[in-house]
Amino acid sequence: MGWVTKYLTGYPHTQSKLRDSLYSAIPEAVTENRVPTFEELRRARVPYLEAVIEETRRLTPFSIVRETTHDTEILGRKIPKGCQVFMVNAGPGFMSPSVHVDENMRSPTSKAARLRDRWDETKDLRIFEPERWLVPKENGSLEFDGAAGPQLGFGMGIRQCWGRRMAHQAIRTIVALVVWNFEMLEIPEELGGYAGYDGISRQPQKAFVRLRKVTP
Repeated sequence: MGWVTKYLTGYPHTQSKLRDSLYSAIPEAVTENRVPTFEELRRARVPYLEAVIEETRRLTPFSIVRETTHDTEILGRKIPKGCQVFMVNAGPGFMSPSVHVDENMRSPTSKAARLRDRWDETKDLRIFEPERWLVPKENGSLEFDGAAGPQLGFGMGIRQCWGRRMAHQAIRTIVALVVWNFEMLEIPEELGGYAGYDGISRQPQKAFVRLRKVTP
C-alpha cells in the first residue's frame, strides 16, 4: 500500500485514470452517491486496477531464494544439490532490457513456460507504466494479463505464496476505496522519493500522503 500511494502520487494522470476506471466499473455506486460495497468491488472487472497493482509489484523487487534438492542445470551451467539459488527480480527484464540467451540452452520446460513476445523492452523499464500489463482483445477493449511481463513477487509454481489470492484481494479493495474517495496530492520533496528498505519485502523509507476528498 505504501508503494501504491507513492506511485499514484507521483503519477497523477495514472491516479485519475484509475479513478475514472473504478467509477465506470461500478456506475450504481456513482449514481447513488455512495461508496461501493465489498461485493461490488469483488465482482467488478477493472483491468486498470490490476495493472496498477502489478506494475507497483514489478518496481518494488526483492530476492527469492531456493535450494536445489538435486543436481541440476540452468542454461548450461551445472548447479549442484544443496546450492542456494537467488532470483533477483530487479535486473535485466525487469528494470533493464533482457540479456540475450541462446535458445538452444533452455530446457524444454523453460521454453514451454516462456512469456509471450509482447513485453516491450524498448520503453524505459524504470518508469511506472501500468499499461504494460494491458493487452488488446478482438473487440478493441483492453484486458489485464499478469503473464504479459516478468513477475516473481509471490513466487511461482507449487511453492508460490499460499496467501497470494487473499493478499491481492485485500490490496485491491483498499486501493479501490482510497482512490474512490480521495485524491492523493503532491507532497513536499523531503517527504517523497522512492528509496526503500530491503528485507523479506521491500518497504519505502518514506510513505506520506496528502489527501483531498473527492466525489464522483
